Amino acid sequence: MAREGVLGRSVVVKFKAADFTQFTRSCRVEPTRSAADILRVADEILESEADGGAFRLIGVGCTDLTNPAEDPEPDPFGFSGSP
Repeated sequence: MAREGVLGRSVVVKFKAADFTQFTRSCRVEPTRSAADILRVADEILESEADGGAFRLIGVGCTDLTNPAEDPEPDPFGFSGSP
């Protein structure tokens, strides 16, 4: 995402169960490319789906990509620009 210069507005987790059934879950987020933020949301999704069953695959990604010039990443300190 950094190389392409985009931010994601949704974190998506894809699950493939031991019996090969597949499903996805997603969560809208503030525009980000932060691996820590994406992982935190993916972990929340995973915990909500963990029921003791086995998974063959768990994939994490972002969708609803946006250009930071049009939809900037929020400032973690709450500053909105020049003083």
